[in-house]
Amino acid sequence: MVLSSHADSGRPAIVAHAVVTTRPFAGARSLLIALVLACGSAPVAADHVDQALLERAGQLTLRDLPALEQRASRGDAEAAILLGEVHHHGRIVARDDAAATAWFTRAAETGVPLAQYWLARKHDLGDALSRDQAIAADLYRRAAEQGYAYAQNRLGELYARGLGVDQDFGEALRWFERAAMQRHPEAVSNLAAMHYHGRGVDRDYSQAFELFRTAALQGNEAALLILGNMALHGLGTERSLVHAYKFYALASLAHSGDERTAELAESMMDRLGPHMSDVQMDKALSAAELWSHDIGIPVAVGPNSGLILLERPRKPQEN
Repeated sequence: MVLSSHADSGRPAIVAHAVVTTRPFAGARSLLIALVLACGSAPVAADHVDQALLERAGQLTLRDLPALEQRASRGDAEAAILLGEVHHHGRIVARDDAAATAWFTRAAETGVPLAQYWLARKHDLGDALSRDQAIAADLYRRAAEQGYAYAQNRLGELYARGLGVDQDFGEALRWFERAAMQRHPEAVSNLAAMHYHGRGVDRDYSQAFELFRTAALQGNEAALLILGNMALHGLGTERSLVHAYKFYALASLAHSGDERTAELAESMMDRLGPHMSDVQMDKALSAAELWSHDIGIPVAVGPNSGLILLERPRKPQEN
């Protein structure tokens, strides 16, 4: 269930053979967790910046390129990033990974965290550059130290798994905390997993449940599946078939392309359904409908539904 993501998928993966280390300043950490939980579901601030650049790159024309190249050659990092995006995605000109890498390298050398993160990902994945997670970790660190949440989260994952750096759960926890404070949903989920497994911090199921809940509200659909498991087994919350089914039902509607999460959730719904009364089922589906408004999944229960319909499953008739 934890913690790092596979570099190419961003989904949680298991980190085995943990060595539990207790870190000091428990009171400060409790305050930090409270702040993370209070942040709600607002998106990561850096996401707006990146999206704005992507939109600008998509609006460029061939006539814009000479001026951009002149600006980039004079050290304009934003122009270099725009040129990198144009060549990387094949906008206007044919896709050219070498040219994209060259432009992003120019921007990274000026200390721009977005460019450093882009190059780090290339080394992390072995995409157009030789795979070298030690180089990736160094680039992630440069961006992370400037407050770039995506780099902070991925650097934490590398420390959690010992990829490109020595495995260090304390360092992983530190970077997850910093990214979580910026409302990065994967970082919040990773931080939750650290509390769940007791890695770099004392095990605390209640804290883990609240953090997974926050991650789910921020759009992390895999967190819904974990919440269902925790409610089913009474870890960090009351044991409840109703709440477990509610979370599984929402996870089954994952709309981010995460088919594995949806499949696992549907399997758990099939297992729980026969053990629930009609009253319990109605409560679970009604609760799912209420929760759906907070996490952005359109749900309506019963006939004349909205975009997605959660129907109470029919139990097999007895002979």
